[in-house]
Amino acid sequence: MIFPQPKTIGGHFTRLFFLITISFIFAQGFAILFSYIYLSNPTALQNMLLLAKQHPNFVKTLQLINSIMIFGVPAVLFPYLINKTPSDYLKIRNNLPLSSIIIAFSVIIVSIPFVNYLATFNSQLPLPQSLKISEASTEQLIKTLLKTNNFGTYLFNILVIALVPAIVEEFMFRGVLQQLFFKWLKNIHIAIFFAAFVFSFIHFQFMTFLPRLFLGLILGYLFYWSKNILTSITAHFFNNAIGVSVVYFMSSQAADKVNKIGAEVDTISILINIFIVILVLIASKKYFESKKYKY
Repeated sequence: MIFPQPKTIGGHFTRLFFLITISFIFAQGFAILFSYIYLSNPTALQNMLLLAKQHPNFVKTLQLINSIMIFGVPAVLFPYLINKTPSDYLKIRNNLPLSSIIIAFSVIIVSIPFVNYLATFNSQLPLPQSLKISEASTEQLIKTLLKTNNFGTYLFNILVIALVPAIVEEFMFRGVLQQLFFKWLKNIHIAIFFAAFVFSFIHFQFMTFLPRLFLGLILGYLFYWSKNILTSITAHFFNNAIGVSVVYFMSSQAADKVNKIGAEVDTISILINIFIVILVLIASKKYFESKKYKY
């Protein structure tokens, strides 16, 4: 047992705690959006970009703490508030079969062209110019943080950008939100969609809203089919780690090329890719169903 047994706590306090947590997250995001769209003041981002160039590890550490406190801590505490252990409620299994790792990796890899296609389509949607400028600055900030000059920095990037976000975000969006939506709505497909929508929306990066929504759907179904949060965490980790690894082992230019795979292809090619993604997802579903896990 990873976590101790819970103590009884009232249901009203549970709902209040979770409402406050979600409200805080949305309030933080809307404050950022307001400053981007209405104030059109890039000073804060420019200052952060300068800070990232001068003290990258400090900025990464802040990002690490931010992810844990906003997503990880509430997600782990929430099961206790409904008298369950995080291990049981979040479906943290004792092991992750190699087959599940292969499935998680395969789904992410075959989805790359369609995800990049969605990113290109998303970038062409009519969004406020100030939002586009601010998100371009955010992208530059991310590229700055991804720069590495040694293997130790690469490992730190894997921890901060790939591993920790994969764990805490899956705990929150699949482990907590998706299951809550399923309990309330009694329809797993709607629950997965709503959890994926919140997952994409709450990042407040609308230039990449659609590809992140699609990723959220994939992660939601992997979690539902496998009944193991470690499966969606692994897929999420692979998705994050690919970019970090390409930048380190190859170059930023190579990472840009990876991000363009499928972005500028004909309709037939992208339809073929969608067909392949569907086949892989169907095969994954059938494999997990054969194990007869309980959700």
